[in-house]
Amino acid sequence: MRGFPAGTDADTIRATVRTWADATEPLRLELDGVSIFGPPFQIVVLVIRKTPELADAYRRLLDHSLQAGLPDWPGTIAPDDWVFHITVAYCTDLDEGAWKRTTALAGQLSPGEGHHFARYAELVAFDDRGERRVGSFALQGAGA
Repeated sequence: MRGFPAGTDADTIRATVRTWADATEPLRLELDGVSIFGPPFQIVVLVIRKTPELADAYRRLLDHSLQAGLPDWPGTIAPDDWVFHITVAYCTDLDEGAWKRTTALAGQLSPGEGHHFARYAELVAFDDRGERRVGSFALQGAGA
């Protein structure tokens, strides 16, 4: 989805995702490679190919969030620049040397061809305790 400032109403976020999921068909996710998000994040990810269907679903989710009155937080990544991904490892605790070794290893990995039909969208929150799941929503569009 996107980040929201602390204090944003979690029930509104969940209701927005539920409305979007109810209107969204399962999405085909295609692997596009392994990458990293560098410091300060230091995260290894599987990149998901930005298909027209996936990009459209993301834009509709953002539209739903604005219609619900959720904040359009400055500094948020624009839809065209968003990298669809699956997090493999959070490495924020690694020192510089270990992170460099991790990025070198990640650059050598190739997940091969693969795809999956996502039938659920998972909503997570990030805070001082890390990532935590706050909801799972079935994609129930017309063809679900």
